[in-house]
Amino acid sequence: SMMPRYFSGDMVVCKHLYLSDIFFQWGKVYVINTDQGALIKKVEEGSTSKTITLVSENPAYKPFEIPRESIYNIAIVQGVIRAE
Repeated sequence: SMMPRYFSGDMVVCKHLYLSDIFFQWGKVYVINTDQGALIKKVEEGSTSKTITLVSENPAYKPFEIPRESIYNIAIVQGVIRAE
């Protein structure tokens, strides 16, 4: 869902963030651990202060909201390592 920015087999370089004082940088890509497993998505503002909207790079996948309380761990993506 994140192609063409990231491809299967890519390794992303992340910086772990603390949920207690999270400040989202809207439009940046994060790895988010939730009830549904790990997701890598661009984060946008939610419809309320208690949600965030997760957006794929591929337009075939629709954006969706999740409650902030459903996030177990989060890291901001800082780079990618791509094998040739």
